Amino acid sequence: MLFTYMAITSFISRNAFCKLGDFRCFKRFHLYQGGITIYGLCVLCLPLARSFPSLLAIFIVLGLMEGALFGQWSLLVLECCGKLKVNQAWGYIIFFTGVSFGIGSPMAGEI
Repeated sequence: MLFTYMAITSFISRNAFCKLGDFRCFKRFHLYQGGITIYGLCVLCLPLARSFPSLLAIFIVLGLMEGALFGQWSLLVLECCGKLKVNQAWGYIIFFTGVSFGIGSPMAGEI
């Protein structure tokens, strides 16, 4: 059930944060930085959750921030690299994300 709530909030926040990024008063990069900071703080708070409602609250915030991160990701790549190099930049991002996911879990288990 936790992942269901996280997926629902992620869906809602992807739409909301992409709309926020369209306004001139919000910068996409600042939305991304704020989202990744709160996402990291939520991950650090996971061991402190002692009950299901506290775990549910953390997962809802994780879902909201995941939507903020991945909703802005492709737009930031396009903004930083331009239309001509977006395919190459997206390939590098996916490659390094896959490498970090592949190496990160075994390293965390080893530690």
